[in-house]
Amino acid sequence: MKDGVESAEPARKAIPVQEGLFTMPSSPGGKGHLIGTRCRSCEETFFGRLSVCGHCQSQDLEEIRLSDRGKIFNYTVLRYPPPAPWKGRSEPYEPMAVGFVELPEGVRVLSLITDCNVEKLENQMEVDLVIRKYFEDEEGNEVYTYMFRPSSGQ
Repeated sequence: MKDGVESAEPARKAIPVQEGLFTMPSSPGGKGHLIGTRCRSCEETFFGRLSVCGHCQSQDLEEIRLSDRGKIFNYTVLRYPPPAPWKGRSEPYEPMAVGFVELPEGVRVLSLITDCNVEKLENQMEVDLVIRKYFEDEEGNEVYTYMFRPSSGQ
């Protein structure tokens, strides 16, 4: 309140980078999870919330929780600043790993690979899901995304 006038500044929120890919942690220090879709007709499993099966086009689908642990299927290291939507990276720029993580459900998820020395990454390395703030948008909202990091002991 300034000079007896309340501020009309909108409340800042924690929002996902895209709806339907993961659930947000319900509390500080809590864990979210990746969202999957399983077709009841052909039993294919997909990453993200879908309304039609990408394999048989059935609409008889169920939402499932995907595993929090997987293995790096393949990856690359980006040694230059990335374009949008991966904003918020400041200089000096650090190399960033991006790769496909294979989950036990047979789904491969494209993801950032974080909290690691990119020179020590290997295919088939076990990784764990993390959901964390990635950047702040123009309105000051905290934008969250999913990432994977090498499992403890690796």
